[in-house]
Amino acid sequence: MNRDAADSATTARTEYRTAREALVLFATVAALNGFTIAARAWPLQPAYIKALLDLALRLPDTKRVAEALGMANRIRVALAASASTRIDSLPNANSLRALRKVQTSLRAPIVQGGVLRTLADSTLFPEGLGIDSRDGPVYVSSIGHRNVLAVASDGRSHMLLRDELAGVGGIFGIVVDTVRGVL
Repeated sequence: MNRDAADSATTARTEYRTAREALVLFATVAALNGFTIAARAWPLQPAYIKALLDLALRLPDTKRVAEALGMANRIRVALAASASTRIDSLPNANSLRALRKVQTSLRAPIVQGGVLRTLADSTLFPEGLGIDSRDGPVYVSSIGHRNVLAVASDGRSHMLLRDELAGVGGIFGIVVDTVRGVL
């Protein structure tokens, strides 16, 4: 990680923490400024954007609401639908129409999907998914089992790690490397 990226992350975390502390003290302007700095310093962190939007709506600050919506739209993060009602009551709410339209589209259901495989184990807590396009198994990394489940196209499945290795910690993601033949 380069120094600038590390510094922006530190700045964002520090400002966010300070802003939350300011809220406890009812220092809303200081909190709003802190959330704004945090969101600008690390614009890919939805928590900072959501905090900025929430407080900007409570104050109300239409300019900061617009900024938060714009940030969320750029990273394709849908914010709570309940915010729409609060946005309607803002001064100049009409100026946010285009930003709200993007948010509405981000919250729309994705209807192109379908069932790929059905897993019988409801305790799996899947985190990652990898598909081997050569022969079709689906690999599901499991936080709950600390293992990787291989699911064949006929539905049969088995865990990849031996039981004595399953305690290695949570497995949060998986990628199939077909060139090298590894996960």
